[in-house]
Amino acid sequence: MKLKSLVSICLLSLNCGANIIGQNGFTRQIGISSEATIVRDGSYEILGSAIGESSVFLFLGIFPMTPPLNTEYALSEAVQKIEGGQTLINLAIWHETHYYFPIGKVSVVKIEGDVIRFKP
Repeated sequence: MKLKSLVSICLLSLNCGANIIGQNGFTRQIGISSEATIVRDGSYEILGSAIGESSVFLFLGIFPMTPPLNTEYALSEAVQKIEGGQTLINLAIWHETHYYFPIGKVSVVKIEGDVIRFKP
């Protein structure tokens, strides 16, 4: 009986250690949008595709240790990755949660889209 208990404790400890080293979690789809800002006509050029993100670390899954999630920051980060970009079109927005047992979890919002520049 003691051997079974010892084996169970060892397996539980290894599982917890693996969760600290690696990330476990899930992804939720938040939404898809055609444009980040109003694009009145088709007078723009697509410069490329980019991803921006914003995250928050929650100690023990409850206490925020970093600034809160900010979708505007994620959007501006994606636009700034390509020189001359002004806004995004063909957006995909999703939310990921990564668990690091027993330390806490990280929530991440990601925005991906095509960076465009308006023609003069």
